[in-house]
Amino acid sequence: MMAGLLLLGASAMAEDGGFAVDDAKNFLQTMMGSSFGDVEVAGDVVTYYNLDGTVRCRCEYEFAGKEAVTFGGEEFDWYKFELKSGDEACSEYKYLIATGAHSEGDDGMVHWHMRYGNSSFDDLINNLEYVMWYPTLAEGEISAEKLAENYGEGAPMLGAMMKAARAPSITLDAWNGTWSNPGMILDDSAMDPVYEAMAMAANSAEEPEKIQIYDAQGELISLSVEEAAEEAHGDLCLCAAVAARVTQVAISELFGDEIPTQGMLKVSYHHPGQGQRECFEYILTSECVDYVPSGDSKNLNLEDHFVYEFVRRDAGAVFETRVKVGVIPEEFFDLRYKVEGFSKGWHEDQPTEEEKAAFMQKKSEARKNILTMEAHQIFEGLDGNVAEGAVSTASA
Repeated sequence: MMAGLLLLGASAMAEDGGFAVDDAKNFLQTMMGSSFGDVEVAGDVVTYYNLDGTVRCRCEYEFAGKEAVTFGGEEFDWYKFELKSGDEACSEYKYLIATGAHSEGDDGMVHWHMRYGNSSFDDLINNLEYVMWYPTLAEGEISAEKLAENYGEGAPMLGAMMKAARAPSITLDAWNGTWSNPGMILDDSAMDPVYEAMAMAANSAEEPEKIQIYDAQGELISLSVEEAAEEAHGDLCLCAAVAARVTQVAISELFGDEIPTQGMLKVSYHHPGQGQRECFEYILTSECVDYVPSGDSKNLNLEDHFVYEFVRRDAGAVFETRVKVGVIPEEFFDLRYKVEGFSKGWHEDQPTEEEKAAFMQKKSEARKNILTMEAHQIFEGLDGNVAEGAVSTASA
């Protein structure tokens, strides 16, 4: 199905070698193509309908794990489900992978993407023929006008994807050179201090501190930073990880050993990313989350976008902080604009493979720092507990 999407055929190309309207239509139809109409999910049972509204098949699935992947410089999870039982026609949908439900902006269409087949999960996730195959399911009923409105806003990104689908195949030129294999020298005695340090760290490692807060019904929510980010946003992206970690720190600073209830802690933040908003709202509720635009939303930087103010509403105590210089590598921001900016249609300068690899490396490094460094190494203004109503202010 997808071979025609990877490299759009010359017959579908405008005479001048550019892209015609029919190319765009063909691209979307292929990208979103599926063998069914609507879908209904009820627990572990998925009902696939025909285009005429009749039932095609009902299939029961069981969860088979998840796998993190990267597309356009962004990391997300494919959730894997394997057929457990169902109608004969379910054989076509033996393996189902799905993203989390999401939307582009507050008023965007809530939707999720999926792939299906009867080969294997590895084939669905890693086969290059499926690299841009994303059958899409929208919440509730969706009109053509609403779809056009949403996709019209995303046209620059979709155009960039269509252009990338026709791009030449990637070669190994970016990896030219002779490379040593460190795995061949792990038995050398020079590595002994490393193994001793690893064993010592493993033996002394403490259980990671949880984010703890009661919901309105008095039920305790207790999550690690990783769990909070993944449950809120669907994957452990950098922006969600920062939001979860800074909330963890703010609760500690403003409440000490006390466990707050949702509604007691409010945050104002400046990062435009969906991951931060979803994570803050998941932990604190949407009524206690205030996004204040700052700087250029396309060109992120520490000074404008990684600054936070938390207010303990019952006591008036304020905790202000920002991510310290060096926690997120300086090169990350320029690389993000080059790589993600191209995929989102912000500019037309296609990044090199070296830039894409460097971006992923810097983003991974930043996420690792957020998850593993001590709080005082990550955030400014950690001057001790301020639960009595004082103000803890981050350094400028």
